[in-house]
Amino acid sequence: MVTGIVSLLLAVIGVFVLPLFLAVPGGIVAIVLGAAGRKRAKAGAPRGGQATTGIVTGIVSLVVSAIWVVVVVVLGSQFLAEFSQEVAELEACIEETGDPDLCRERFTDEVFEQLDP
Repeated sequence: MVTGIVSLLLAVIGVFVLPLFLAVPGGIVAIVLGAAGRKRAKAGAPRGGQATTGIVTGIVSLVVSAIWVVVVVVLGSQFLAEFSQEVAELEACIEETGDPDLCRERFTDEVFEQLDP
């Protein structure tokens, strides 16, 4: 149950991407441990409800993680489609000048100019 809850919390804050690397395996572990707990509960062991909670939170954490992955992929592809020319110019600028900070500043200015209505 605890593993499922922690995985669910990590999945919810998955916008930062790094927690997703922990939420997905944690969700899988929560499901496996919950299933083992349910099996023992059917044999007479206590805390069957906690095992079920572990299974449910593990499944929900995997679903939330999948939603975040889709969101990140869709937004990333839209960004690249919209600003592919600027990204190419950024790479060329870094190669030519060797000054990534200056090039990032130019890139940021160009992107914000396009975003302003």
